[in-house]
Amino acid sequence: MDVDAAAKLAHWQMLMVLPGLLQVGPTDCAVLTSLEFRAKKRIGSARPDKVFANKEAAEMAIQFAALAGRLDAVEPLAELQDVPDIDPGEAVLLSAAIVDRRAVIITGDKRAIRAVAQLAPRLREKLAGRIMCLEQILLKALAIYGLEWLRDHVCISPRTERSALVIMGSRCDAPIESVQAALSSYIGEMASLCEPSLLRSD
Repeated sequence: MDVDAAAKLAHWQMLMVLPGLLQVGPTDCAVLTSLEFRAKKRIGSARPDKVFANKEAAEMAIQFAALAGRLDAVEPLAELQDVPDIDPGEAVLLSAAIVDRRAVIITGDKRAIRAVAQLAPRLREKLAGRIMCLEQILLKALAIYGLEWLRDHVCISPRTERSALVIMGSRCDAPIESVQAALSSYIGEMASLCEPSLLRSD
């Protein structure tokens, strides 16, 4: 999971329930070292930053990082370095997934997904069906926990992700049909970037 996704889920107090949503254990998840670094930096500062708006989210990220595996030893593949819109962290995640065919990438960075869709076909094929966007996580949570639970979490910090205001409604009062339709629309947009789709289908 990239730092962007982890931070947004932490703001929504969903990070610690993520393994349950995906039916895996916390140690089956892996994060970048930079997640803990950015979280500790926020805790030591009086001001919000681009990643963590509050210390509570940063503390949750540290707690999760302590349980999850690390991707410190992964060397990014040469083909993924210096690619526009794929930052060094995303390059590490993508490289790890290419090496380990069981791995699934969770990312909150839609620019990175669009960039992956433009990679060479042989790389795209290795990543097909192995990326999850945040909207897929939200849709899983909606199916398992229901609309009120999702509102109680996402509406804590709806501006954490631009699409959340559209999905949940400007007053966080969108009905379930609207939430489902908006989530499916965002997921469909990402899934249609290339064939076969990069996004996981379940």
